[in-house]
Amino acid sequence: LQAQPAIPDPLWSRGLGDVYKRQVMMHGPYKKRLGEQIIEEGIFYYGLKHGRWVRFNRSDILQDKEFFSLGWYSESIRFFWDTEKKKMKEIIPVRFGERQGKYYAFHENGDVAATGEFSFDKPVGTWTEYFKSGKKKREINYKQSSFNLNESFITREWNINGKLIYDRSLFIRE
Repeated sequence: LQAQPAIPDPLWSRGLGDVYKRQVMMHGPYKKRLGEQIIEEGIFYYGLKHGRWVRFNRSDILQDKEFFSLGWYSESIRFFWDTEKKKMKEIIPVRFGERQGKYYAFHENGDVAATGEFSFDKPVGTWTEYFKSGKKKREINYKQSSFNLNESFITREWNINGKLIYDRSLFIRE
């Protein structure tokens, strides 16, 4: 799999072996300790969480166990532009059978096409779409709570040159 460069995660690599300014990419076994006690344990694969990750409390009681595949929850649904599965088209984060977490879609050139977040199988918060040039296309707002049944609405939209052509806040009276 080829790493996608535009994902805003401090541990995300722009290609195998790259190093960010002022921080080194993690690779290999990882143990977070509080004194001699292990609080979190897992494996990094070139800056991406991979395999089984566990977290413990101060009494050594298991708090959380997660499974990752190259930085994504292992249950996540992946779509690709090519049959070799090197150019990712879309990744839908799935955890415990429900869409849960950050969503990403990519243009065929690898740039981000859309970002958003799922909570309890529903889109929440602000979703952003991008043109192939990387400029913003539109922002769609969903309610912050997945239990709220209100519809989504477009908050802002830009043309291909980056000029704002619609801003919902200009039409709302306060």
